[in-house]
Amino acid sequence: MGTDRQSAVERMRVALAETVIEGISTTIPVHQTILSERSFARGVYDTQFLDAILKNWIAPREISREEAAAVFFAIREARGRKATSVELPTAKQIQWRARLAETPEERPALYVEGV
Repeated sequence: MGTDRQSAVERMRVALAETVIEGISTTIPVHQTILSERSFARGVYDTQFLDAILKNWIAPREISREEAAAVFFAIREARGRKATSVELPTAKQIQWRARLAETPEERPALYVEGV
């Protein structure tokens, strides 16, 4: 565990940066924004802190698998290793993502019997 606030905040930054959750949106970007604020790191904030920092906040854009693969290969090449191919997901594997773009009116109703 961290011995002081600064080390605890840094450990949390690392933990959030290493966390990968696919398929759903999370509040990780919000927490990363909070942790990046100097006033939070120093412990100098009040009850209006979240309102102030999130007023004009825009969630960062997530990179696609293709972009991540391109970065991976660029790093490998820069380090002098031979890049190998990676298998990208098929259209069927990523079909659920298209459903996220549908509005609630376009989605079929969900009926659960026995409820």
